[in-house]
Amino acid sequence: MLDPFFAKALRSPLDAAGAALLERNIKANLLTWAGFVAGLIAAVFIGVSWTSLGFVVLALSRLAAGLDGAVARASKATDFGSYLNIVLDLIVFSALAAGFALADPANRFAGIALMITLAGIGVAAVALQMFAARHGVGIEIPSPEIDGAPFFYVSAMVERGEIVIFFFIALIWPNAFPVIGWLFTIACAVTIAQRVFQARAAFGEDEG
Repeated sequence: MLDPFFAKALRSPLDAAGAALLERNIKANLLTWAGFVAGLIAAVFIGVSWTSLGFVVLALSRLAAGLDGAVARASKATDFGSYLNIVLDLIVFSALAAGFALADPANRFAGIALMITLAGIGVAAVALQMFAARHGVGIEIPSPEIDGAPFFYVSAMVERGEIVIFFFIALIWPNAFPVIGWLFTIACAVTIAQRVFQARAAFGEDEG
């Protein structure tokens, strides 16, 4: 829901930084992997209750995740780079939820439920985007990762921006995770259902 807003608001400063990084021969995939590793380190810090360090490292991870697309736009972007970005982000989000589940026994069930629903959101979003492009459903906009390529965007309640904001909120108030974790899990479950209904309305139901 917030992803188009963030993409528009942050594109100009990120593109400037991306061009500067490219001049120093820093590649997009290197930033993607750096963001991934930093995200996993943040998850480890969360798991041992070092929430302040987790917050800082997660911020660095998300900065790298934003800069990789900017560098890609300033150079020759690839389908593989976009694919890698999606896959590694999904792993990081699940790892962060696992970190909270391990940090405190009170977080366990909310953390596990969040891991499951985050995986569901990722699968549902990618599958819907793939079939939306085939059927011409949604809003066709320039891809933030592959400059000039068509990208069919279908809005939902929880997307990447909301997930990142949630984890930052959870790091600021870690003791509230058993409550806000379940609330966000419910929001993720609603989003999965929303994606299924969007697909049903757009593509129809197979007979038989």
